[in-house]
Amino acid sequence: MFVYWGFRHYGRKHLECLFRYNRKSVTEMQLGQRDFGIVHKWSYEGNTQHYDTFYKLNKYDNIQTYRESFDATSDELLDVYTDLGLKINFIVENDYLGYGKHDEVNYKRNDKSKLTNYKTNGTPLNYALGGANKDVYCTYSNDGYMWHRHYFEDIATSDLFIPTMFSTVLTYQPFIDHLKKQTNYIGTKSDILELMIARINLCNVDTTNKVHNINVSNVVEAYNIDREIVFSDLDHFISMNRRVEQKLRETKIPYDYFDLDNDSYTQFCDNLLPRRYTCFSYDKNTERYQQVENIAKQYIFHRKLTDIRLTGRITDSIS
Repeated sequence: MFVYWGFRHYGRKHLECLFRYNRKSVTEMQLGQRDFGIVHKWSYEGNTQHYDTFYKLNKYDNIQTYRESFDATSDELLDVYTDLGLKINFIVENDYLGYGKHDEVNYKRNDKSKLTNYKTNGTPLNYALGGANKDVYCTYSNDGYMWHRHYFEDIATSDLFIPTMFSTVLTYQPFIDHLKKQTNYIGTKSDILELMIARINLCNVDTTNKVHNINVSNVVEAYNIDREIVFSDLDHFISMNRRVEQKLRETKIPYDYFDLDNDSYTQFCDNLLPRRYTCFSYDKNTERYQQVENIAKQYIFHRKLTDIRLTGRITDSIS
């Protein structure tokens, strides 16, 4: 089992789609801190894809499962939207450089009735979820072993496991012992300027307005009010990724880096995703691009940023 660690913007979605394109099973914990009791799993049986969501109704309940299945080849998955298919790889939360054209609101959901042999069982998450859904991986519930069994039966059986950094997985020794035996990677990038441009482009303005008590419509407006508004958001991504790396060191889980710029995805899968499904292209001659590039360069200069990995703390001013 490959285990891929990190916070946001470190290539997890691409890796998830790559494994699924090669019809290898993937288990991914939902990223949001309030939702880390939710786990998603994609698995394959011949031409059938199963998409399972594991969750619980309340603090002491059994784990619930909701499954959606349909028949599709790997290439057919490329034309299916939502988590059932691979076109989700195109959707981003915000898209300043692309004028919002890659945002989810501009994509139509597939008519599931048109999917071949589409079937469901269980209760849809949106209707069933309620109560306290944190701390799934703990031992104080009525049946503490239930979470142990769930990990080793549902998660540890996948080809790729993508944990969330908020998970309590790294507080339970049997899970730690198992992870020590797996191949662990942390995503990183050598091209720091490109990474910062991408992060600035995807800046969540709604969150920025709420956190900093301002009212702007885009990241450049926020920067013009006070560059530290944008800089602190960029700091957050780096420090959170470093926190993951620090936790792996504390629990003595061995890991390697996967450089998104220089390392080859063929070490994971033979069939790479078609390029048109894996990247955005922006006109670098536009005023917007030049504005974002300037912010990124200023950030790198003022923070003395040379490496986003944990060792980068030696030279920069980011925790």
